[in-house]
Parts: sequence; C-alpha cells; structure tokens
Amino acid sequence: MKAKRILFLAIPAMLLTSCGPGAEITDSKELSDKAAAIAAKQKEIKNYKFIADIDSNGYNESTKQIISRKMKMSFEKNEDGEVKYHSETTSDGKKLTSDFYLVNDSKYKQVMYVDEFDGEKHDTSVYGYDGNELTFGLADTYYILPETYMETFSDPTALIAEEPSTDEEVVVKYFSTGDGNLTIEATTTEKASDDSKEAAISTKEVIKYDNYYFKSASIEATSNKGNTSKLNFSLEVKNKFAITLPSGWEELINKTPAEEA
Repeated sequence: MKAKRILFLAIPAMLLTSCGPGAEITDSKELSDKAAAIAAKQKEIKNYKFIADIDSNGYNESTKQIISRKMKMSFEKNEDGEVKYHSETTSDGKKLTSDFYLVNDSKYKQVMYVDEFDGEKHDTSVYGYDGNELTFGLADTYYILPETYMETFSDPTALIAEEPSTDEEVVVKYFSTGDGNLTIEATTTEKASDDSKEAAISTKEVIKYDNYYFKSASIEATSNKGNTSKLNFSLEVKNKFAITLPSGWEELINKTPAEEA
C-alpha cells in the first residue's frame, strides 16, 4: 500500500481499533468480487459528510524541537454541487479556523464564502460568480485534501491491487461479516534509511466498508525519530440536504477589504 501511504503520511494520522471485523478472507476471487461490488456502489454517493481528525508530532530540524500539530476537518457536499468545509488547525500552540462555502444562488448563480480566523480577527471574502470565474475555477483547491482522501478510500479495488516496494515489509489481511462488508488491515515496516530527515518507518492501517459504502479509515505511523502520528477518517452517506451561507454574507459580497472596513 505504498502509493496511498505517501498521501497518508503527508499529514500523519490516528488509529481506530478494529472491532469484530468478521471472518478472514483468503480466497482471491471472493475478495475481488467484494471489492468490485463496493467500488461500484461508491458512484451512487451524491450527498455526504466526510470527517478527518489528525494528531501528529514531528521533529523540527531547525529548532531541534518536537512540534505538535492537530487538525479537524469536516467536508459536506450535496448532489447540487454545493460545499461546506470547516477546519481547525493547531500548530505550535497557534490555532487557525477556516470556513469555506460554495452555494448556488438565484441572483449570483453561485456564491463562494471564505473565512479564516487566527484567534484575533476574521479575514472574510465573499464572491458572486459573474466576474469571478477564475476564482471559482480554483474553488476546489480550498478543500482538495478531504476530497482527495475520500477518493483514495472509496475504491477498495485500488487498495488491494497495490504491490509493496522492495524496501518494505507488508502484512495485509482482509475480513468480512457478509455482503457489502469489508475490512482491510495492513501493517508495514520500512527498511532503515541513511537519510537523517524524519520519515515513517512503520504504519498500521485499518479501512472499513459497510453496507457497500466506505465507512472509516485509520492510520498510525511511527517515525525514525520515535514520534507517533495518528489520523481518523469517517464518512456519513446522507439523503439530499441543503447548504446555507452564514448570516451577513449579502453585506460582504464582491467587496474589497477596504470596502468591508
């Protein structure tokens, strides 16, 4: 699971305990059939809420100190293409909160709302679609991380097809309690590296699917510096729902910072 783990370790993660995963699957055709059935079902997801909870410690080569980073993300999307994204990041004692909305509107076609709060003041921008097409074209860069993670987990056929590299030892097991259910458990150990930079040398991954949908994923990584990084993901498949903009957005739309003051 080398390729996907590169993404995981870019922002290290939190382990979820695997509880009652069911009987182990050892037949390759059974595994392939289960994974294919789940992958096909993911295409039907139109309304959902995706959550990530990140807790990591890393070694700063410049300051020779351990830096703690925590991040929580909530990403909601409906079948009309509307988006609501919220994140809270704490790094080295400093906290930043970000909110992003992309909502359809009869007057402005679409409205993009971006707000960042550094603990003291809000930096808020609101755009209507007309005249801001380039900005709207870059909208997905605001929430690319949770969307990329979700796409990574949604298709189990891609995960089970990955081959380990020559510099790692991988143990992968598959379990199921019945139709539409699959748990992937993987433990990876990297060979020692001469590189003095911090890097993961072991990981544990648990990815769960239930009722033909991705349900949760978790990773725990340990670095060559002895630091542990943890990450949790979960997905809630929802019925159609509406996303509304925060109150007061009309007063800020298409204004420059000077006009807002």
